[in-house]
Amino acid sequence: YDVLLATNGGFWSSCFDYTIKTITVNATPPTPTITAGGPTTFCAGGSVTLTSSASTGNMWSNGATTQSITVSTAGTYTLTETTGLGCTSPAASQVVTVNALPPTPTITAGGPTTFCTGGSVTLTSSTSAAYMWSNGASTQNITVSNGGTIICYAFNASGCQSAASNAISVVVNPLDNATFTYTSNTICQSAPNTTPVINSSGAFSSTPAGLIFANGSTGEINVAASSIGTYSVTFTTSGSCPNTSSQTIVITSSSDASFSYASPAYCSNATNPLPVFGSGASAGTFSSSAGLTINSSTGEITLSSSTAGTYTVTNTIPASGGCLADTKTTSVTINTTPTATVTGGGSICGTGSTTVNVALTGSGPWDITYSDGSATSTVNGVVSSPYTITASTAGTYTVTSVTMAGCSNTGTGSASVTVHANPTVTFTPVSNLCENASAVTLVGTPSGGTFTGSTGVTGNTFSPSGLSGSITLTYTYTDGNACSGSATSTFDVNAVPTVTLSAFSAVCSNVAPFALTGGLPAGGTYTGTGVSGANFDPSAATIGSNAITYVFTDGNGCSASATQSITVNDCAGIAEVSIYELLVYPNPASQSVVIKAGKDVSYTMVTEDGKIVIPFTNLVSGQEVKVETSQFARGMYYLQFIGENGIAVEKVILR
Repeated sequence: YDVLLATNGGFWSSCFDYTIKTITVNATPPTPTITAGGPTTFCAGGSVTLTSSASTGNMWSNGATTQSITVSTAGTYTLTETTGLGCTSPAASQVVTVNALPPTPTITAGGPTTFCTGGSVTLTSSTSAAYMWSNGASTQNITVSNGGTIICYAFNASGCQSAASNAISVVVNPLDNATFTYTSNTICQSAPNTTPVINSSGAFSSTPAGLIFANGSTGEINVAASSIGTYSVTFTTSGSCPNTSSQTIVITSSSDASFSYASPAYCSNATNPLPVFGSGASAGTFSSSAGLTINSSTGEITLSSSTAGTYTVTNTIPASGGCLADTKTTSVTINTTPTATVTGGGSICGTGSTTVNVALTGSGPWDITYSDGSATSTVNGVVSSPYTITASTAGTYTVTSVTMAGCSNTGTGSASVTVHANPTVTFTPVSNLCENASAVTLVGTPSGGTFTGSTGVTGNTFSPSGLSGSITLTYTYTDGNACSGSATSTFDVNAVPTVTLSAFSAVCSNVAPFALTGGLPAGGTYTGTGVSGANFDPSAATIGSNAITYVFTDGNGCSASATQSITVNDCAGIAEVSIYELLVYPNPASQSVVIKAGKDVSYTMVTEDGKIVIPFTNLVSGQEVKVETSQFARGMYYLQFIGENGIAVEKVILR
């Protein structure tokens, strides 16, 4: 609301009146949503339900005020929502499209719609984009050979279906019954006229000439006027749907039951044979011993239900119409038709094989032809069942033909053989090892296989400890098809060399550096405190025991070592030889040195590099010994004395 205050001469008036009015502004409802309950484009006669998102206050453009409306005409349908306060939302809209139906088709017949069995009529629909006939056809023209009522529907480009066309009724009448039956098909010339039983009206005829009808409509034969012979008698009906049938009639002077079969032997799966009659012969009653299934009237043999064997078949014509009875026989053999049933097969790996079995019936020998689905093979003279096929090729194995004693059949059953490639397996080569080397990790691909071939294998590691010589390890991997592959690695485990090191004598710390010796085999290296190259410097070593290690590596790269200790004594400040009242002379010396002890003492003589040339020897007080030195090399030597007073050292020069 607004308030206006007036002024009086530039000053606010101290008193004024005002009125306050409250104005309420109501919110406009949101645009409603229209939901279609189905396609909004349909054919005439259809409809769609439109539903508002608002439950109340709806106003549709067709005047409806309900939440949902069902529309069947084309147009744009708008919708607004009005609240109880009288506020109206913006309009929502929905377009509905209604496609027209195509014109109702007209069916025309291209000929009579009533005809006999075997006839037909062509029906044609008026032009349209597409068709659907009541018999399932979808072309404009259809040919109908069965009775019934036919209608058609048309479809336009929008897919809309027309109303049903006019109905065409097609009537198919059955053919006349043209069957006829004489009392006997063999008639003696002395017999009276014979008339068949017929089911329709018509006319009889015969070929060749010589058979005389007393009545061509009834089929009565004038037997006496007819010539002896065999005739084909045909009856043609004269009804609305004519039909014909024929049979053989024999006019004879006497009964002749002679007959034969086209072949003296038949396979049980062959076509059933009928007897063959000579001129003037005819069928009577056929019989045979048990096991042969034969039609007594026609002589037809049912091969499939007859037991294999040789039978005598008899044809008996009884006396009739002045003709004497006659009986004739013939022999026929039924051979068993073999069968071959295929089973077995399965999955194989690589160049492996599996067994396919062919179970055979009959007495053999059999000739069989089988296929793996791409190539065929024939095996003749199979003498036992089942016959085994060693299958190494993928495919479906079937028997296409099995023959025994001239009778052939197709096989039944099949065996599927699947060939899987063996996995490609690799084994990362193992290098030659020394027997004292650490265990190595074995690597094969694909992973998950097994390493074998030596006691040194544990899982995927190989330890050469305790082994020597050539070693061959195998890695085997089996895949999900149970197919395996393997790879090998051959290498040598070499023995380590035997290394020795001679013992060292104790030396004084003030001795000059000297070369280390005593390591075998020669050519190795020395390590340890005080060692530099192949020399030992007592002054750089530790007073006391110093471990010296000799390491030798052979041509195979295998190493071994030996260790000895050098004792380094601190000789500085050791009592002079006078403490033992020793006398050493001459010094320098050439051929010998004389040692005289005033007290009990032990002595040894070593070179400058600590090599002992005279081992420790005991002297008792007052004893004198002469030490030969002529065999020693010239140079500096040390006499070391050990007694209860400690160590004494005397330098001796040999020249």
